[in-house]
Amino acid sequence: NSYFQGISIDETALVSLYFMQLN
Repeated sequence: NSYFQGISIDETALVSLYFMQLN
């Protein structure tokens, strides 16, 4: 995950958090 270097987070979690931010 180049967007969050140093932070271990799944791509699925990123997508979930992203859509949570939208709503």
